[in-house]
Amino acid sequence: MSVPQPAIDRDRFLRLAIPFEAGLVLLAVLWAWFWGYSLADMLPKPGSGVLWGIVATVPPLIGLVIVRAIPWKPLRRVGKFLTGVLGPALAQCTLFELAIVALLAGLGEELLFRGALQPVLGLPLASVLFALAHSITPTYALLTGLMGLYLGWLAEASGTLWVPIATHALYDFIAFLVVIRDVRRTTADALSEPFPPGAPPTA
Repeated sequence: MSVPQPAIDRDRFLRLAIPFEAGLVLLAVLWAWFWGYSLADMLPKPGSGVLWGIVATVPPLIGLVIVRAIPWKPLRRVGKFLTGVLGPALAQCTLFELAIVALLAGLGEELLFRGALQPVLGLPLASVLFALAHSITPTYALLTGLMGLYLGWLAEASGTLWVPIATHALYDFIAFLVVIRDVRRTTADALSEPFPPGAPPTA
């Protein structure tokens, strides 16, 4: 039987997430330098790349809706983790803080996995590493690996990292809001439950 993990508070979440995601940018630059190529070549002016990235967010969001509707225990386990462990911290963040974390995740992770690793290791292996880096549960790792394949394909098809960066960042921001909605709904349901028989009301 798995031991329930404690929820993360807002301050700890931000202290961990922001430096970690920003650090991935430095790691990506060092990796690219070691292999003798420049990430700047994959980052022309944002322009249409960001716009296409926003449009490209639609398929994974549709996938999110479908996955949430499937009554499969491993998927429910992922939802419980996100709501119970990460959700309380997200619910305490401002929209600006959520946007910063999502933007840094899109920038840092795409520069590393699609910009630095994919040109050297190839799309499949870079996606596997992306999945392993998100292996909260095997099911979550699988879903993340599929997302990595999609983001990697966007990078190759568009010829610019701005497309997967925008897609990743916007998807994460919307997913944060979905988790927050689940947290608030769960809290409201718990508060509306009647007292068990014989239990004295609390003051």
